[in-house]
Amino acid sequence: MNLATFRSRVARVSGLSTSDSADLADLDSWINEAVEQFNRETKLNIATASLAVTADQDTYSLDTDILAMQALWYAPADSQSALMTALAPETLIERKLTMTGEDTPPRYYALIGGNALMLWPAPTSSTETLHMLYVPRHAALSLTADSPATSSKGNVPEEYHPILEAYAKWKACEAEDHRMSQFGNVFKEQWDTGVAKVKAEVKKKAGINVPAVRLGRPRHVPVGNGIDLR
Repeated sequence: MNLATFRSRVARVSGLSTSDSADLADLDSWINEAVEQFNRETKLNIATASLAVTADQDTYSLDTDILAMQALWYAPADSQSALMTALAPETLIERKLTMTGEDTPPRYYALIGGNALMLWPAPTSSTETLHMLYVPRHAALSLTADSPATSSKGNVPEEYHPILEAYAKWKACEAEDHRMSQFGNVFKEQWDTGVAKVKAEVKKKAGINVPAVRLGRPRHVPVGNGIDLR
């Protein structure tokens, strides 16, 4: 689907008008929000980046185009790279204040606010590198022919476009007090179900299986799905 199709389908259900400039602005806002939220929650689209660190500097500013983190690993100059563990900001700061003399490469990180990344312990060399997998922010849909299937506009496969449509309908019907959809809740359920399905498909494609619960036996906790920035 392209932007024009999204607009008409959402407007038809919610009662908004594509010929009204204010309604059109709202429609476009919700449609683009749907693309962003879909990528943040499913982490279907992942990009890579590297960050050169500075000795004794433990906090770095992230690019605003980073919506969510999937994984971080640190590459020391004289030892093997290691996957880093995410901590709550308060936990990491407590370690920083109470545990001194740690002569090891950074092993933990915390996301603080919208774009601050704190490492612990702090890097000891400026020749080392932090690598990351992250969810990128895409360019907004603005022209009627724009499609979220385009790599620069969301990179969301067409089979998932009905999920984006459900999100936009949810927000539009909520704003319009649309009683037939229970004020948008019917479409919110479609959105939640669709996102959950995509998350399961992504994990299955990666070979991550959620084991069945067996009483009396230890249960392995499956790998998580990254860390959101907000």
